[in-house]
Amino acid sequence: RFCKLFLPIAISSVLAACGGGGGGGGGAAPSNNVGGTASKGIIIGGTVNAYAIAADGSVDRTTPLATPVVTAEDGTYSLTLNSSYVSGTAIFIEISAEDGATMRCDVTQCGAVDGTPVLFGDTYPLASTFTMAATLPKVTPLTDIASKLTLQKVVSGARPSDAALASNAQIANRLGITGGLINQAIVDITNANAVNGATKDALDYNLKAAAAIAAILKDDPSLSLEDAVASL
Repeated sequence: RFCKLFLPIAISSVLAACGGGGGGGGGAAPSNNVGGTASKGIIIGGTVNAYAIAADGSVDRTTPLATPVVTAEDGTYSLTLNSSYVSGTAIFIEISAEDGATMRCDVTQCGAVDGTPVLFGDTYPLASTFTMAATLPKVTPLTDIASKLTLQKVVSGARPSDAALASNAQIANRLGITGGLINQAIVDITNANAVNGATKDALDYNLKAAAAIAAILKDDPSLSLEDAVASL
């Protein structure tokens, strides 16, 4: 049983306090698990890694903080942090595409595969060069922007945890997202039942994430969706 920590990462010592509930005396052992969702739309079979942010603003990929996992059919994942994780430090979550990774298109058209247009709701294979990141468990185009801003702030001298908090808030404020980047559920906007069951604020967040990419593709239809995410 893991704790879903929808916090800016700055995942602090709360991680160590999360554990299984359950009956009978004493409770379960603490757990250093963190879970979230990857969406641009929903990413299926994407590889999820966790890394530390170095003091110079770089991502330290030499010592992963967890064994990589892949996202499920609904885009969710769960990572178990290892002994390299230092309580209270920021974590850089990165999604990449390996063989078999696919994405559910959540804009009008996501390019084409072998000459066939990929339309809203279609699932198609992601390019092997695709990556998207976050400094919190949810990984979307908006958290990808915030993660890059976080690294810039660290280069300028900010503590990684403080930089993550400030960057997530800055992007949310810029786009007028109620509740910030970290408090709204990921909604599969291609699924009518998911949309009907979502709150107004959650839909606002997810639609703005999709609209940001749609605007770039409208300005330059020659771009692939992966290129649009990178240019955002």
